[in-house]
Amino acid sequence: MSRLNIIWLGTLVLFLILVALIYFNISLTSLPTTFSNMIKDNLESEEAFQQVEHIVVSQGSTVDDDLKVIRPDDDRRFTIENESDIYSLLNSDMRVYNGGRIEQTDKVFNFYIHFEDGSKHHYRIAEGYISVASTDKGQITDYKVLDDKNEVFDYLVSLYDD
Repeated sequence: MSRLNIIWLGTLVLFLILVALIYFNISLTSLPTTFSNMIKDNLESEEAFQQVEHIVVSQGSTVDDDLKVIRPDDDRRFTIENESDIYSLLNSDMRVYNGGRIEQTDKVFNFYIHFEDGSKHHYRIAEGYISVASTDKGQITDYKVLDDKNEVFDYLVSLYDD
C-alpha cells in the first residue's frame, strides 16, 4: 500500500468518526450527571433549592412526524407545594447525560419550578429525555435519561392517573 493510499484511508476513517459524532450527538466534553445536579447547574447565583416556592406540572403538546401539533388530552395543572415532595423530586439521583440521541415521545410534561424571588425555570420531561430552557442563554439543552426508569417522569404520570 502506498503512502498516499494510507493518507486517504486515514482521512476517510477520521471523516467517518466525525460524522458519527455529529449524527449521534456525542459530546466529548460532558460526563453523565444526576437530575439534581442538572437543575443546580441551571440555577442562577441567588436561587437555591431552599428557595423553591412551588412546582407546577402540566401535560405538554407534542409534534408528530407530519409536523402536526398534538394537544394533551388532559389540561389539568398540578401544583406541588409540600416541601418533602419538592425535596424528593429535585434531589433525584437519576442519571442524565448532555448529549446522545433522543427519541421524541407522545407524552411530555411541562415542569415549572417557581422560586420565592418570582423567577421560574421551565423543563420538559419525557420518559427518555429532559429538555432544559436555559434562562440566561435562551437556548434549549436536551439531556438523555441514562437510567432504565425515569423516576421523575413516573411520578408525573402518577399525578394524572386517577
